[in-house]
Amino acid sequence: MGLARYYQRFIEGFSSIAKPITQLTQKNAPYVWTDACESSFVEMKRRLTSAHVLTITSGTCGFVVYCDASHRGLGCVLTQGCHVIAYASRQLKPHETRYPVHDLELAAIVFALNIWRHYLYGKSNAVADALSRKLCNLSLSTMSVSRLIENFCASCLYFETDMQSIRIFAIQAEPELLMRIKEAQKFDQNIHSSVEKVRSGHLSEYQASDDGTLFVNNRIVVPHISELRQQILQEAHCNKFSVHPGDRKLYNDLKTQYWWKI
Repeated sequence: MGLARYYQRFIEGFSSIAKPITQLTQKNAPYVWTDACESSFVEMKRRLTSAHVLTITSGTCGFVVYCDASHRGLGCVLTQGCHVIAYASRQLKPHETRYPVHDLELAAIVFALNIWRHYLYGKSNAVADALSRKLCNLSLSTMSVSRLIENFCASCLYFETDMQSIRIFAIQAEPELLMRIKEAQKFDQNIHSSVEKVRSGHLSEYQASDDGTLFVNNRIVVPHISELRQQILQEAHCNKFSVHPGDRKLYNDLKTQYWWKI
């Protein structure tokens, strides 16, 4: 069994296969070798002596992790370029059997990140890697500094300059959905009128940012576009990071960010 655990990353569904045997190791569990234990042992030997289909990492492209959870256990698969790199699975702990569905899904994600963090963190974030290095003195010409500034602006990097150095201090990123909402606001006549009223000093529940985006109590106003509102609901419910929340949690999450009239 110890040898099987050592090679479990090569065995798909390891925790389910080994469950009858691992249950014998639980505290106060009677050691009774049942037919299920024998079948589990035979299947484990077969898996250990069969050729696997896993590949080693190439280091030239990203990884994709597939996670799943049930009331029996957690499972995940690490892939790269449509090839399986490793499997991982485990049975639920006693307290985890009482988890709701979305917490089980989240537990599977955390489980995958814990065991494969050395693959997933990697060195793909070249900007952060460059910013984390120690400062050094560089002799830069005026032309090279100008080119650096152009590259920083194109990468949305904020920086300060003086005669001898350039200090980068922030990176800005904006979700694509938020950009779509802001763009759609520009073509909504009602929203445009509300922005003008706010800028003229008219007291209302609306607020307008410097770029003309309309908000209500720090919640962005969504124009009356059914496709856009449907996308907001779709991403909030089906996004890989939302783990399918219930209707009440979905509503409470959305109302902190978005506002629209029915």
